[in-house]
Amino acid sequence: MSLLRSIFNIFRFHRKNWKAVLLCILAATIFWFFNALNENYSANINFPLAIEYDEEQYVPVNPLPEQVRMNVSGLGWDLFRKSSGLKVPPLRVLLDNPTEVKKIPGSSLLTLLSPQLEGLQINLVLTDTLQIQIDHKASKTVQIQLGQVDAHLRKNYGLSALPRVQPTEIMIEGPQSLVNRVPDTLVLALPVSDLERNYSDELPIPMENDRVVCDPPAVQVMLSVDRMVKVTDTIPLHILNIPKEVKSAMLIKEVSFTYSIPSSLSQTVVTDSIRAELDLAGLKRGRHKFAPVIKGLPAFSQIERIDSVELSFMP
Repeated sequence: MSLLRSIFNIFRFHRKNWKAVLLCILAATIFWFFNALNENYSANINFPLAIEYDEEQYVPVNPLPEQVRMNVSGLGWDLFRKSSGLKVPPLRVLLDNPTEVKKIPGSSLLTLLSPQLEGLQINLVLTDTLQIQIDHKASKTVQIQLGQVDAHLRKNYGLSALPRVQPTEIMIEGPQSLVNRVPDTLVLALPVSDLERNYSDELPIPMENDRVVCDPPAVQVMLSVDRMVKVTDTIPLHILNIPKEVKSAMLIKEVSFTYSIPSSLSQTVVTDSIRAELDLAGLKRGRHKFAPVIKGLPAFSQIERIDSVELSFMP
C-alpha cells in the first residue's frame, strides 16, 4: 500500500502545476510543428486556376475548370500555406484565341505554371486534361408571345380582352452557338389552370442553357377573364353566287344559332349587325349540307351551334 501511495503522490499536482504542465506540452507541440514545417516534403495539392481571355468578346459555353491538381515539392510551410488556401492567388492560363482551344493537356501545363509557383517545384500534373469551350459573345432580339389561353380557363369562362404581354420583345446575350438556337419568337405557357378571374403575373423567360442571359429576365402577363353567357337568336341568311339551277336556296331566308359572349360585353351586341353568309361559288352537283358563316358578332364571342343548310344541285 505504501508503494501505491507513493506512486499516486508523484502524479498528485496542485492546480497551478497542471497549468504549467499543459503550457509546456503546448509549447513543445508548437516548436515541433514549426520545426517540421522547415523540412522538405512532396504532396498532392489542388491549386486554384483562372482561365483568362477577352471577356468583352468571348463567353464560356460551359463552366471553365477552376482548379488543377499537381504533385509538388517544397518546404513544409509553403506546402501548408498552399494546401490550406491561405493567400494563394490562382494560377493564370491566358488564351489569346479562346475559340480555337478545346482542351489543354495536363502535360503542357508544367512549363506554363512552374514560374507561377514561387518556392515550389512541380513534380507531376495530376489533372489529365482541362476541357475548354469558349465562344464568341452574341446577342439578338426575341419576340415574346403567349400560348393558347383557352385550355387554362375554367368551363364557361372566356377572355373579354386581348391578352397583354409587357414587354413584347427582349434581348438575349450569350455564346453565339447557344444564342443562334433560340427561335426569333418564344411562346410562353401559362403556369395556372381553371382561371375564373382576371390574371396578372410575371412569367420568367425559359432558357435551355443558363449561359444565355435575358434582359429583362421576365415579362408581365395580364388576362381579362369573364363568365360567358349563352344567347340564341335567329338572323338573316345571305346567299352569295347562287347558280341558276338552285332555286330552293332562294327559299331559305334565316337561320338560328347560339353563341356565348363575355357577360361584360353582352350589352354591346347590336343584333342588326349580325348576319349569316353562305357562298355557293364553285358548287358541284349533288346534295350538300353547309354551315353558314356568322359575321358581325362582337369580339371574344364564340359560336356554340348553328343551323345547317341543305341544298340539292342537279344541273
